[in-house]
Amino acid sequence: MSTSLVAFNSPRQAFTPKQIAAFVFKPMLDEEGDLTGYHVCKACGKRRKHAPNNGYTILVTHVVEITIGKEMPVDFGLILDDCSFGTEQYQGVYGCYETPSGPQYPLLSISPAMDERGDHLTAEGHLMAIERFLPFFGKTIQGVKFLVGDNCAVNKRLAKHMKVPLVGCASHRLNLAVRDFLRPHESALEEVQQLMRKLRTLNQAAKL
Repeated sequence: MSTSLVAFNSPRQAFTPKQIAAFVFKPMLDEEGDLTGYHVCKACGKRRKHAPNNGYTILVTHVVEITIGKEMPVDFGLILDDCSFGTEQYQGVYGCYETPSGPQYPLLSISPAMDERGDHLTAEGHLMAIERFLPFFGKTIQGVKFLVGDNCAVNKRLAKHMKVPLVGCASHRLNLAVRDFLRPHESALEEVQQLMRKLRTLNQAAKL
Protein backbone atom coordinates (compact mmCIF):
# COMPACT_ATOMS: atom_id res chain seq x y z
CA MET A 1 0.00 0.00 0.00
CA SER A 2 1.36 3.39 -0.91
CA THR A 3 2.12 5.67 1.99
CA SER A 4 2.07 8.82 -0.10
CA LEU A 5 -0.45 11.41 0.96
CA VAL A 6 -3.22 12.29 -1.44
CA ALA A 7 -3.49 16.03 -1.86
CA PHE A 8 -6.97 17.41 -1.29
CA ASN A 9 -7.91 20.47 -3.23
CA SER A 10 -10.74 22.50 -1.72
CA PRO A 11 -13.42 23.55 -4.21
CA ARG A 12 -12.79 26.93 -5.75
CA GLN A 13 -15.24 29.63 -4.80
CA ALA A 14 -17.52 30.80 -7.60
CA PHE A 15 -16.96 34.44 -6.68
CA THR A 16 -14.38 36.21 -4.55
CA PRO A 17 -15.44 38.56 -1.72
CA LYS A 18 -14.22 41.46 -3.87
CA GLN A 19 -16.47 40.41 -6.76
CA ILE A 20 -19.47 39.97 -4.44
CA ALA A 21 -18.89 43.39 -2.89
CA ALA A 22 -18.57 45.00 -6.33
CA PHE A 23 -21.87 43.44 -7.42
CA VAL A 24 -23.87 44.53 -4.36
CA PHE A 25 -22.16 47.82 -3.44
CA LYS A 26 -21.17 50.93 -5.33
CA PRO A 27 -18.55 53.47 -4.23
CA MET A 28 -19.92 56.63 -2.65
CA LEU A 29 -18.54 59.79 -4.23
CA ASP A 30 -18.49 63.35 -2.95
CA GLU A 31 -19.66 66.43 -4.85
CA GLU A 32 -16.39 66.56 -6.76
CA GLY A 33 -16.56 62.90 -7.76
CA ASP A 34 -13.85 61.73 -5.39
CA LEU A 35 -14.06 58.56 -3.30
CA THR A 36 -15.33 59.09 0.25
CA GLY A 37 -14.28 55.76 1.74
CA TYR A 38 -17.90 54.62 1.93
CA HIS A 39 -19.83 52.12 -0.17
CA VAL A 40 -23.60 52.15 -0.65
CA CYS A 41 -25.62 48.94 -0.76
CA LYS A 42 -27.65 48.74 -3.97
CA ALA A 43 -30.32 46.65 -2.24
CA CYS A 44 -31.09 48.71 0.87
CA GLY A 45 -29.17 51.97 0.47
CA LYS A 46 -27.14 51.59 3.68
CA ARG A 47 -23.64 53.00 3.85
CA ARG A 48 -20.64 50.90 4.86
CA LYS A 49 -17.20 52.28 5.54
CA HIS A 50 -14.45 50.48 3.67
CA ALA A 51 -10.70 51.05 3.64
CA PRO A 52 -8.82 49.79 0.54
CA ASN A 53 -6.40 47.65 2.56
CA ASN A 54 -8.95 46.08 4.91
CA GLY A 55 -10.39 43.49 2.55
CA TYR A 56 -14.09 43.06 1.88
CA THR A 57 -15.28 41.13 4.94
CA ILE A 58 -17.45 43.94 6.30
CA LEU A 59 -19.16 44.47 2.95
CA VAL A 60 -19.73 40.75 2.35
CA THR A 61 -21.07 40.36 5.90
CA HIS A 62 -23.80 42.84 5.04
CA VAL A 63 -24.70 40.76 1.98
CA VAL A 64 -24.99 37.65 4.16
CA GLU A 65 -27.23 39.53 6.62
CA ILE A 66 -29.55 40.58 3.80
CA THR A 67 -29.71 37.01 2.43
CA ILE A 68 -30.50 35.47 5.82
CA GLY A 69 -33.01 38.22 6.62
CA LYS A 70 -34.95 37.56 3.41
CA GLU A 71 -34.99 33.82 4.11
CA MET A 72 -36.10 34.11 7.75
CA PRO A 73 -39.86 34.14 8.30
CA VAL A 74 -41.61 36.63 10.55
CA ASP A 75 -41.79 34.06 13.36
CA PHE A 76 -38.65 32.12 14.29
CA GLY A 77 -36.72 30.66 17.20
CA LEU A 78 -33.25 31.21 18.62
CA ILE A 79 -30.73 28.57 19.70
CA LEU A 80 -28.33 29.64 22.46
CA ASP A 81 -25.07 27.72 22.42
CA ASP A 82 -21.57 28.02 23.83
CA CYS A 83 -18.56 26.88 21.85
CA SER A 84 -14.81 26.88 22.37
CA PHE A 85 -11.81 27.50 20.14
CA GLY A 86 -8.60 26.60 21.91
CA THR A 87 -8.80 28.24 25.32
CA GLU A 88 -11.37 30.83 24.28
CA GLN A 89 -15.09 30.47 25.04
CA TYR A 90 -17.70 31.99 22.76
CA GLN A 91 -21.44 32.50 23.01
CA GLY A 92 -23.30 31.82 19.79
CA VAL A 93 -26.89 32.54 18.80
CA TYR A 94 -28.42 30.63 15.89
CA GLY A 95 -31.67 31.17 14.07
CA CYS A 96 -34.15 28.29 13.89
CA TYR A 97 -36.89 28.19 11.26
CA GLU A 98 -38.40 26.15 8.45
CA THR A 99 -38.04 26.78 4.73
CA PRO A 100 -39.35 24.82 1.72
CA SER A 101 -35.93 23.16 1.48
CA GLY A 102 -35.96 22.11 5.14
CA PRO A 103 -34.99 23.45 8.58
CA GLN A 104 -32.35 26.18 8.73
CA TYR A 105 -29.99 27.10 11.59
CA PRO A 106 -27.84 30.07 10.48
CA LEU A 107 -25.38 31.65 12.89
CA LEU A 108 -26.70 35.12 13.72
CA SER A 109 -24.26 36.28 16.37
CA ILE A 110 -21.12 35.11 18.15
CA SER A 111 -19.16 36.92 20.83
CA PRO A 112 -16.40 36.01 23.31
CA ALA A 113 -17.65 34.94 26.73
CA MET A 114 -15.80 37.22 29.11
CA ASP A 115 -15.91 36.62 32.85
CA GLU A 116 -15.27 40.12 34.07
CA ARG A 117 -17.33 42.74 35.81
CA GLY A 118 -19.52 44.71 33.46
CA ASP A 119 -19.58 42.08 30.70
CA HIS A 120 -23.39 41.73 30.88
CA LEU A 121 -23.55 37.94 31.24
CA THR A 122 -26.97 38.29 32.83
CA ALA A 123 -30.31 37.58 31.18
CA GLU A 124 -30.79 41.31 30.76
CA GLY A 125 -27.42 41.56 29.00
CA HIS A 126 -28.33 38.71 26.64
CA LEU A 127 -31.66 40.38 25.90
CA MET A 128 -29.93 43.66 25.03
CA ALA A 129 -27.53 41.82 22.71
CA ILE A 130 -30.39 40.04 20.91
CA GLU A 131 -32.30 43.28 20.50
CA ARG A 132 -29.13 44.84 19.08
CA PHE A 133 -28.25 42.29 16.38
CA LEU A 134 -31.71 41.23 15.14
CA PRO A 135 -32.28 44.51 13.21
CA PHE A 136 -29.25 43.64 11.05
CA PHE A 137 -31.46 40.87 9.63
CA GLY A 138 -34.57 43.04 9.48
CA LYS A 139 -36.13 41.30 12.50
CA THR A 140 -37.29 42.34 15.96
CA ILE A 141 -37.50 40.69 19.35
CA GLN A 142 -41.26 40.25 18.83
CA GLY A 143 -40.55 37.67 16.12
CA VAL A 144 -38.82 35.28 18.54
CA LYS A 145 -41.34 32.57 19.49
CA PHE A 146 -39.10 30.17 21.45
CA LEU A 147 -35.59 29.66 22.78
CA VAL A 148 -33.46 26.50 22.73
CA GLY A 149 -30.65 26.18 25.25
CA ASP A 150 -29.33 24.76 28.48
CA ASN A 151 -31.52 24.75 31.57
CA CYS A 152 -29.33 27.31 33.29
CA ALA A 153 -30.71 30.15 35.39
CA VAL A 154 -29.73 32.81 32.84
CA ASN A 155 -31.58 31.12 29.97
CA LYS A 156 -34.65 30.52 32.13
CA ARG A 157 -34.72 34.16 33.18
CA LEU A 158 -34.17 35.29 29.59
CA ALA A 159 -37.12 33.20 28.38
CA LYS A 160 -39.23 34.65 31.19
CA HIS A 161 -38.31 38.21 30.20
CA MET A 162 -39.14 37.48 26.56
CA LYS A 163 -42.33 35.61 27.52
CA VAL A 164 -41.45 32.65 25.29
CA PRO A 165 -40.98 28.93 26.07
CA LEU A 166 -37.49 27.54 26.66
CA VAL A 167 -36.80 24.18 25.03
CA GLY A 168 -34.18 22.92 27.46
CA CYS A 169 -31.90 19.92 27.58
CA ALA A 170 -33.68 16.71 28.63
CA SER A 171 -30.54 14.73 29.53
CA HIS A 172 -30.94 15.45 33.24
CA ARG A 173 -34.47 13.99 33.17
CA LEU A 174 -33.11 10.90 31.41
CA ASN A 175 -30.47 10.63 34.14
CA LEU A 176 -33.15 10.75 36.83
CA ALA A 177 -35.09 8.00 35.05
CA VAL A 178 -31.99 5.79 34.81
CA ARG A 179 -31.19 6.32 38.49
CA ASP A 180 -34.75 5.37 39.42
CA PHE A 181 -34.51 2.25 37.23
CA LEU A 182 -31.20 1.15 38.84
CA ARG A 183 -32.19 1.90 42.44
CA PRO A 184 -33.24 -1.73 43.23
CA HIS A 185 -29.78 -2.90 42.10
CA GLU A 186 -27.68 -0.46 44.14
CA SER A 187 -26.06 -3.19 46.27
CA ALA A 188 -24.97 -5.17 43.20
CA LEU A 189 -23.65 -2.01 41.53
CA GLU A 190 -21.66 -1.18 44.65
CA GLU A 191 -20.05 -4.63 44.60
CA VAL A 192 -19.13 -4.18 40.93
CA GLN A 193 -17.61 -0.79 41.68
CA GLN A 194 -15.49 -2.21 44.52
CA LEU A 195 -14.32 -5.03 42.26
CA MET A 196 -13.31 -2.58 39.52
CA ARG A 197 -11.27 -0.59 42.05
CA LYS A 198 -9.32 -3.75 42.93
CA LEU A 199 -8.73 -4.53 39.24
CA ARG A 200 -7.03 -1.21 38.51
CA THR A 201 -3.59 -2.80 38.79
CA LEU A 202 -2.29 -5.06 36.03
CA ASN A 203 -1.53 -7.92 38.44
CA GLN A 204 -5.05 -8.07 39.80
CA ALA A 205 -6.54 -7.82 36.32
CA ALA A 206 -4.30 -10.69 35.15
CA LYS A 207 -5.56 -12.89 37.99
CA LEU A 208 -9.13 -12.37 36.80
